[in-house]
Amino acid sequence: MQTTLSKLFALLGMAFAASHANATTVAYTPPNQVTYTSEVFSPSNTARTFDFEIPEAVIATFIDGVFTISATGDYTIDAANESVNAVVLDSYVPGDDYYLYDWDARPQTGYGTATELGAEGGDISWVRWTRSFDISGDDIVNWTQDGRVVIRLTLSDGVDLDLFNSGLSDQFPPSLQATLTYSVAAVPLPAATWLFTTGLLGVLGLGGRRHLI
Repeated sequence: MQTTLSKLFALLGMAFAASHANATTVAYTPPNQVTYTSEVFSPSNTARTFDFEIPEAVIATFIDGVFTISATGDYTIDAANESVNAVVLDSYVPGDDYYLYDWDARPQTGYGTATELGAEGGDISWVRWTRSFDISGDDIVNWTQDGRVVIRLTLSDGVDLDLFNSGLSDQFPPSLQATLTYSVAAVPLPAATWLFTTGLLGVLGLGGRRHLI
């Protein structure tokens, strides 16, 4: 019995590790939708480009999806030169990238949400904003054919990060996050769940055979 419990706890640990192995998280919601969420990136004076990588993307159906960017930082609402550029890469090989899709997202009145939270320090403005884009089903199907999606996020030169220059970044830390939601033919069972379920059945089967002997 003790050996069986030990194996069970080991399988639980393996399932937990598998489900937390990548910074990108995934959620399945009815009817047959999948949402991938990037980690929360931390822009700085030296870090301005980030890759939202989905290494095991489920193949999409021909139904429109939604891509959303959420950010906080030293932005000015309705400023044309302060944005986050997002491109979908066809290949993740340096020097061999082909841009499939290209957006410029910025805090803009009437599009998404944009709230000026305020900050100390002269002209510095502390803004939290989101912006969503509708994506055609045809495009998402093309993106997911090889089971991998990479979306590169880059802060424009207009986002000058005065928060860092004024020493306010600890009090008002900039952030950047992205999500991709689309429809799939059937919601798959996550690999970690398969691992745990098959392992549990094996342990229970082993225990049952010992009991019969």
